[in-house]
Amino acid sequence: MRFYLPVLIVCLLALAACAGGAASKSVSYTLPDTPGGRLCTSQCGKARDYCREDCELHQHECASRVQRQALIDYQKYMSEQFMHNDTVELRARDFERLEPCDDNFKSCAGVCDNDYQGCYQNCGGKIGITTSCQFMCF
Repeated sequence: MRFYLPVLIVCLLALAACAGGAASKSVSYTLPDTPGGRLCTSQCGKARDYCREDCELHQHECASRVQRQALIDYQKYMSEQFMHNDTVELRARDFERLEPCDDNFKSCAGVCDNDYQGCYQNCGGKIGITTSCQFMCF
């Protein structure tokens, strides 16, 4: 029984290393045959670009808020360190938490892309989605 436990653990670790992120998705776009359809898809692209610019603007605003708050938190930390005569080991950047800003941007950009794909198809364009395995997919 003792022999099987290490083998089982190694197998579980190997499977865990393979989980997630091993497959990639690629999207291909085929333009419509008509000039009107191609013009329509062009407008879809412009709408997506404006949408993404709006997402980027919101991300920059979010990052600015986070950085302002990080400076406030850092100043408070510095005051406490000096008051207690402790060494200052952190920097202002250590107080920045940009993950929510990045997550919101990804979500926003995903909505833009989904809207674009719907618009593209409504104009007569075709979308192909291909999923491929990169490393030890099961």
